[in-house]
Amino acid sequence: MRMIRVDRRSAEDFYMNLRDPSVAAQHVQLLSADNCVVMELVADGAISKLRRLFGPESAFDAKQEAPRSVRALYGTDAVRNAVHCSESNEHAIKELGFFFSGQRRLPSSAAFNNCTLGIVKPHALADLQAGKIIQAVLDDGFEISGLELFVMNRPNAEEFLEVYKGVVPEYTEMVNQILAGPCIAFEVRTENAVNAFRSFCGPADPEIGKLLRPNTLRATF
Repeated sequence: MRMIRVDRRSAEDFYMNLRDPSVAAQHVQLLSADNCVVMELVADGAISKLRRLFGPESAFDAKQEAPRSVRALYGTDAVRNAVHCSESNEHAIKELGFFFSGQRRLPSSAAFNNCTLGIVKPHALADLQAGKIIQAVLDDGFEISGLELFVMNRPNAEEFLEVYKGVVPEYTEMVNQILAGPCIAFEVRTENAVNAFRSFCGPADPEIGKLLRPNTLRATF
């Protein structure tokens, strides 16, 4: 999973096989207009499951035929239909390669200014809390301008958390936790981002947070 910014040329390459040039032009304009999130989804029968979840390609049709589908809930028409999904195994391999292969590594959307880092840790992902945490960040008025799913190795984890080594007794436990599974790193932007987001996250100990600042992220999740 990555948040990226697709340039117009790359968007044109992605939609080059659409038969209707006018429809292709609309898709190109939309895909290159702002940041988007791309992801690889894994499951038995992943393509058919995802296509059922997303609903008909046109949001108009989705509202009639599958009113609880993603496109019915979040799309507005046949182009602004919220999501894209691969039509077949062949298309999935090609499209995953387009966005995730080393040959075409589209740049991150991260801005690297007026920002700080947030991480959804492996235990929160395992508890299916990632979406709720990200939505809570957005609901509080922060902008998420970059995002990526990582699986860290031990040298990277120890280097990332080195500032805590010898400072807090939980250092080894912190390293082991970040190694326990995938994590989502995201760039948060706002004025005075570091202090504002630290305040929103709350005390490092969730139990203390529940007593003193029960509406913070760590107290809630």
